[in-house]
Amino acid sequence: MPADSAPDVQARVIARVKDEIAKDHPAAEGMVAASAAKIEGLRAFIEEKGLVGLPPAESLRVEPMPAFKRAGIGAEYLSPGLLGPPEAWRGTYYVEPPDPAWPPEKVESYLRGWNETEIALTAAHEAYPGHHVQAWWSLRERSPLRTALWSGTFVEGWAVYATSLLVGQGYGGERNDRYLFADLRGWMRVAANA
Repeated sequence: MPADSAPDVQARVIARVKDEIAKDHPAAEGMVAASAAKIEGLRAFIEEKGLVGLPPAESLRVEPMPAFKRAGIGAEYLSPGLLGPPEAWRGTYYVEPPDPAWPPEKVESYLRGWNETEIALTAAHEAYPGHHVQAWWSLRERSPLRTALWSGTFVEGWAVYATSLLVGQGYGGERNDRYLFADLRGWMRVAANA
């Protein structure tokens, strides 16, 4: 699309791209497994590029979001207590599958929003190289004061930066343009919400 295309033409092209990306999603019952399947590829890409040291693979679990926490948010990372012993440190990446009580059109809409591209970028944000990696590195500084007074802004900033770094380094190979599109859309939402 030429850069000087009319805004209505640009909007139609963007909508078509978004629609094509959204079609590529797992089945409702496979959402948690699809998220877990992204982890190994993210780790391999980070190690291949030498982006950051990673915690041991067994230090992260990917599980369905507990029922009492489900509200349609998609995913979250739960870091273990950073004042506990490092050898017992395990983080959990929770993925929220669609509610089976939802009508089919709501399930489909939810899954289109949590398509394969968004699932990968969310796994990057929550786990590798995002929150899980940042929490693991913070174990190197065992100051109780620094651990207790962590910065939410820094933690989210790292996860957003790290996700964009992956995209900028070519994550997804031939499909990198999908990740770039989704990442830029995320940045536009941040700007609009600020």
